[in-house]
Amino acid sequence: MTNTTTRSIELTIRGLKPQTQGSMRAIPFARRDGSLGVRVLHAAERRVQDWRLAVRDAACQRWLWPPTDGPVTVAVLVVAPRPKSHFCRNGLSALGRSLARPGRGAGDVDKLLRAVLDAMTGVIYHDDAQVAEALVRKVWSDDPQATWVTTIHVQTGCGVS
Repeated sequence: MTNTTTRSIELTIRGLKPQTQGSMRAIPFARRDGSLGVRVLHAAERRVQDWRLAVRDAACQRWLWPPTDGPVTVAVLVVAPRPKSHFCRNGLSALGRSLARPGRGAGDVDKLLRAVLDAMTGVIYHDDAQVAEALVRKVWSDDPQATWVTTIHVQTGCGVS
């Protein structure tokens, strides 16, 4: 039975730098009996596991229903702290003003999304293939004392076609 009820939650993870989930690597190895096996590894696996656990814990605390069967919309906003080089005595430096969006240091948006979607699988939805619409944005914080803040908005049963 398909769950068509519209539900919406917002998750906020503060102080933890979001991690990207890269591509898996397959490493072949020889077994004792001479046959070949393949070991599959994720890059930077420990950091990604910690990040996914933080997202999953936040989802478990806010999502009070069984996983939905229908389409899901996900929006992720990553607010990155600016480096000290972006500030001068009077506020933003010329460098800080010239860089409108965070670059490589905040991670690839597709790999950030992959880690978030995998973390919510089994909590909010059964399979991340149910995500019919996704938006990821990376922005700078203008607060010199800022830390990493990631906000994840999830809506289900939204009639996405």
